[in-house]
Amino acid sequence: MNCCLRPSQFSETGLSSQSTSFDRLVAEFGAGLLDSRDVPDEYLMFLPGILWQADGPSVDKLGEALAASSNPSHRAGGFLIQIQRGNLAALTRYRNDKGLKPSQIGVLDLTSALNWRDPNPEAIKVLGELSREPAGKTAPLALQTLRRLRSKETLPYFALALENSDADVQYQGMAGLAEFANGFWQKPGPEGAARTGVPGRVTEFTSSDTLSHFPAVDTFRESREGYVNFWQAWWQANKAGIGF
Repeated sequence: MNCCLRPSQFSETGLSSQSTSFDRLVAEFGAGLLDSRDVPDEYLMFLPGILWQADGPSVDKLGEALAASSNPSHRAGGFLIQIQRGNLAALTRYRNDKGLKPSQIGVLDLTSALNWRDPNPEAIKVLGELSREPAGKTAPLALQTLRRLRSKETLPYFALALENSDADVQYQGMAGLAEFANGFWQKPGPEGAARTGVPGRVTEFTSSDTLSHFPAVDTFRESREGYVNFWQAWWQANKAGIGF
């Protein structure tokens, strides 16, 4: 990567007009990225971490400038920034970008699975697709994110995850259904919404069986066939009542 930044690039990219020191730093950082021919995938993986606490128009402009580039490496970096900042268009666009390499798509998949927070139906659809990836860490991470979203539209993806042969994927699918059935999505009181892993109050779907069939990871691994069979039967028996 070319580390020598030309002052003229600041105005060319539209990233130089910000007044704070941090905005100027982001502008210089963005100019350096746009001046490079190629951004290594290993470097792209650090972008969300570098800008995790960042806020302000300069970061949005950096994401827009990179995502609009004709250079696939730049676009991948722009999509990473935009996804981290909750940009739904970037989440739904990057997988259809034919210019991106599989390795870049993989980095974007992991970023989406780790960082997304908005229960938008389009976002749930993308994360649902990621939850069906055949290998690697993407599928269980996507399911973990779907668990955080707490939307009924996520439930079919949890049920599908039970059909997977991977124990981590199956566990996330089981946990997603169990949290819904056992009232983990409910608000327990003035403290606000229940956290993942903390029950709120019982629902019409809660029973002693649903409570006893929500094990810790190690217990699940020891007898996962029984837990998977239980939740598959539960889903078939209750999905119509839930609305599916």
